[in-house]
Formats: sequence, structure tokens, C-alpha cells
Amino acid sequence: MKSLPLGHLLPAVRPQAMLDNATRIQSLLRDRWIDYPRATQALESLERLLATPRRERMPCLLLYGDSNIGNTQIIAKFRRQHPDEFDERLGVEMRPIISMQMPPTPDQHRFYSSLLFELGAPHNPAARLAVLERLARDLLRRMAPCMLIVDEVHHLLAGTYREQRAALNLLKFLANDLRASIVLVGTEDAILSLQSDSQMVSRFTALCRFEWNLTAGAIAFNPLITRGGGTQRILRQMF
Repeated sequence: MKSLPLGHLLPAVRPQAMLDNATRIQSLLRDRWIDYPRATQALESLERLLATPRRERMPCLLLYGDSNIGNTQIIAKFRRQHPDEFDERLGVEMRPIISMQMPPTPDQHRFYSSLLFELGAPHNPAARLAVLERLARDLLRRMAPCMLIVDEVHHLLAGTYREQRAALNLLKFLANDLRASIVLVGTEDAILSLQSDSQMVSRFTALCRFEWNLTAGAIAFNPLITRGGGTQRILRQMF
């Protein structure tokens, strides 16, 4: 095979350039993490929450922004940095972070069922709410999570006012019961879903991630584009 000029590539990826087309295409389609200031700020905020000693009123965070801005990817990276560990002495999987999605409608029954599914707990979805709640609380206390992350929290707005208040009360209850931080993630509509409860507004620190623009997140991509032979015109087209 003819030698290719690979000086524009990082040393770690140069071997991939020598692979066949199908393999290289598959590699390009995989998710890649590229750090940028807003993501760093969000990850640092999450780290501070996770390191907070348990107390009666734990700090909580609302992470919101435009759709497709990358909040879910930030949560995924944060989860990878804090994997689950199995306690052989207790025979229990210790999970510092539990992450789930808010169900499409803010029904408490569906919420606990979704939570139990994420915990890997066999359960009867048709069981009474009290049964699901008791099972979830028992498992959570054994796993001793420091943080519960609920993505797609703007789904709260799909319910009635009464359902929204019930769901917010559920989140407050879990935060108090577990003495764990709650992180809510969603679009800007997530703010509206919390404004109906003054206690939630006072407890949650809001962190907004703005839409991409040429002066913010694009700066992180500039070295990659220019290294690959790209131009500022390409950068402007991306943002």
C-alpha cells in the first residue's frame, strides 16, 4: 500500500487511516467527546454536587438548554467517570449515580416503574403504587446513591397541573429521603415545569447551556478543523 501523508492527524488516530473504508466509516460514525467551556462548566458543577457531604437539604441542579445541545452526552460522560462498583462484603452493587428519564407523562406509577427498570430490579409494573415505591426506596437505600439524574424533565409539562405538582413532590421526597442531590436535565421548558413550586425553585441552581455559536463552543473545534486542512469558512458553516 502506498504510504499516505498523515502528518495532519494526531498520532493516536493515524493507524485508523490505514484501515479499509468500511472500518474507517464505522469509526467516524461513533460518538466522540470534544470538550468545550460550557461542557466543562457543567461537568465541574456535577462533580461539586457529587462531592457534597450528605446533609438534610442537599443541593440540586437544573441543567437546561436547546434541544440537541448535548446535555445528554454530558450526563453520559459524567456517568462513565463514576462507574458502579460491587461491594463483595455486602453483596450489593453500589451506584454513586443513578440516571433515568422522566416518563413521557409525569405519572408517579410510571416514574417508579422506570426507576426500578434502571435499577435492574424485577417488578410487576401493574403493582400498586405503594408497592413500587417501597421496593424502589429499599433498593435505593441499599445502593446508597449520591445523585439521582432525571433527563427529559420537560416531560412534566405533558401532565395536568395536579400531575406536575405530584411529580415535583416526588422528586423532593426522594431528595430528602435519600439525602442525595437531584439533577434535572431538559430543554428550556424545564424551567416552566419547576416554576409552579417555590420550594423547587429555591432548591435548584439553574445552569443554562446556550445554543452553539461561533464565539463559544466553536472555539474548541477550531484546532481540529484547521489541523485537518479546514478553513474558517467551514467553521462558520457549522455554526
